[in-house]
Amino acid sequence: MIKIENVTKIYKDHDEDIIAIDNISLEFENTGLVVIVGSSGCGKSTLLNILATLDMPNEGNIYIDDVNISKCSKKTLSKIRKSKISTVFQENNLLDNFSVKDNIYIIKNTEIIDDIEKLQIAGLLDKKASKISGGEAQRCAIARCLSKDTQYIFADEPTGSVDQENANIIFQMLKEISLNKLVIVVTHDIESANLYGDRIIELECGKVINDKVISNKNKETNNVNNNNENKISFLSRIRFCIKSLLSKTFLLVLSTIFIVSAIMGINLFYELFTMDNCTIVLNECYDKSQSYLLYSNRTSLPDEEVYDSITI
Repeated sequence: MIKIENVTKIYKDHDEDIIAIDNISLEFENTGLVVIVGSSGCGKSTLLNILATLDMPNEGNIYIDDVNISKCSKKTLSKIRKSKISTVFQENNLLDNFSVKDNIYIIKNTEIIDDIEKLQIAGLLDKKASKISGGEAQRCAIARCLSKDTQYIFADEPTGSVDQENANIIFQMLKEISLNKLVIVVTHDIESANLYGDRIIELECGKVINDKVISNKNKETNNVNNNNENKISFLSRIRFCIKSLLSKTFLLVLSTIFIVSAIMGINLFYELFTMDNCTIVLNECYDKSQSYLLYSNRTSLPDEEVYDSITI
């Protein structure tokens, strides 16, 4: 469980105090998908950073599993962050010169083969992180969090720089993760928040102006799980299959050779064995055999010369 009490965060801008978070108190269960929404500059990311222990408030207390981290030493806070918290950053923060696989397992080596398949990045594992798209990179960042296997996952605008297709995949995965873990997401995507969120917290000028729990939570969860086939179109599946195939050059070349050979073989079979061609070939053979017999009966030339005289 995560709980914050009377948390305030103030930034200094020259001589002016800017209140990013204004006396907020919230409590979160150990599971569920909580979505924080609001206009730009309302304090969403600041609140997420405080909950994720990446920033400390000027006032108030933060409790993680009944431990007041506001009073912890840096060493203790580091241990809590390492064992309990994972973060998906807006810029994904992958190491460009490392492979996707190395990025995923850089913290822990917890096998997440099924999750990698669900995130549709199995064909990218041997690629360098610098060679994949923004949507693929964000899905890899989520896989890295799953490899760390913590109870609390925080995501700052995970779909902010991806297309709607990738956004759907990401939110579907976060929804599934939230069945067993607490996932807190900051987003501008109100539609996805309403579709996937179990709880929506709206901020304005550093204050909570709306905090609602989505009704029929179990029904919503079942609908998301049962309708995954509808949310990813057939054309999308084809595109992801092609991307996966392109990542394996040898398999692509071998498949291309096989397809071209098959087409050429079918075409050759059709040309040689259609009825019209067979009739023409048989007629030509018959005419030449008759000519050979006629000449051989009328001349004493050797067989080779008789044949030559026919074919010339």
